[in-house]
Amino acid sequence: MDPFSNKVDIPPARKSLGQNFLLDKTALNRIVSFLPSGSSGLVIEIGTGTGHLTKLLCGRFQSVVTIEKDDRLIEWLYHQGHLPENCRLIHKDVLEVSFVSIIKDMGCRKAVLAGNLPYNISSQIVFKLCAEQEVIPAALFLFQKEVAERITSSCSRKTYGVLSLVAQYFFDVKKVMDISPNLFRPRPKVVSSVVLFERKKAGPCTKCFHTFLRVVKAAFSQRRKKITNSLSHQLKIPKKDMAEILKNVGIDPSSRAGDISLEHFIFLSNTLGKTGKFHGRLA
Repeated sequence: MDPFSNKVDIPPARKSLGQNFLLDKTALNRIVSFLPSGSSGLVIEIGTGTGHLTKLLCGRFQSVVTIEKDDRLIEWLYHQGHLPENCRLIHKDVLEVSFVSIIKDMGCRKAVLAGNLPYNISSQIVFKLCAEQEVIPAALFLFQKEVAERITSSCSRKTYGVLSLVAQYFFDVKKVMDISPNLFRPRPKVVSSVVLFERKKAGPCTKCFHTFLRVVKAAFSQRRKKITNSLSHQLKIPKKDMAEILKNVGIDPSSRAGDISLEHFIFLSNTLGKTGKFHGRLA
């Protein structure tokens, strides 16, 4: 049976799993068109849902691996029998799978990611994407508009923060379209946005990403305070020493975390990593 048919009886979405099904074929076709061609013959879809996006991905890519946690949807998808032959369905929580292992099992070296992400774990999936970015040249995700703005935000904006910096450290990110709540079942209260992630080929890099992440989290733990105070408190470095380090990397010690660019955070983390002062744990 055609999954786009209005006669298909789709299981109700589960609020506890952050499910909102996108059923509009025109919108889905436009979403798929943003995936960069030639990035990979394999796409990993996060959240099979009703299979609407899955079917279109199967028409665009040589192989599709789609991951779904919901027992009801797994049973329904098998019963409907409309997933194409080039699609492999994995019944598991996406946060418990390894993209690297899936790609290896499929005999590939890389894969593109795509999906209408569950609202309640979308930020966690971005961090997972970044953790395994070496084998992922591109990704295309649907988020709540608020989350999309945090991911794509630039410094000095209210939405700029840890999620912005982590995503943009590894990827060029761009919001490519908004989607009306009217196209989802059930209708969410907010607008959704599609964000394209394309892995950076070059740019300033940290000597230790773990150090970079600790510094960024420390800086935004008290984002309204001066950066000197936030970092000194969280990283257990005397204020005088912290202020001197900030000056040396071109950061005004009286500035706030939201005013500091990605490049300056990278320079700062590299400098802190070289000092003998960076031993404190984050609170």
